[in-house]
Amino acid sequence: MNKTRLSFGQLKTDLSASWAIAKKDMRIYYIKPGTFMFGILFPLFMFLSFAVGKNAPASTLIPGLISITILFSASSIGPMVIPTERRVKTFERLLSAPISFYSIYWARL
Repeated sequence: MNKTRLSFGQLKTDLSASWAIAKKDMRIYYIKPGTFMFGILFPLFMFLSFAVGKNAPASTLIPGLISITILFSASSIGPMVIPTERRVKTFERLLSAPISFYSIYWARL
């Protein structure tokens, strides 16, 4: 039998674990004033400053907005998550949990 294929039960367990980790991360890290300002409002205002007055279609402007939002939100969260997780000792708990590494990875995206 092929060991790389996941069963439906394992996939369901991994998705459930990923959702639990993502909910915890949203509650702790993402819904904070600094993250909201630097990750959402700053890219939005930067996008508006470049988009206003241009006669470009939305199909060419929206990918730019998405990419700068991802860049700035990842750069505001990244330096904070791992040190905080290590200080609170939850990072090791996630790595030693009986869930796959990919569940942790998909929850952190």
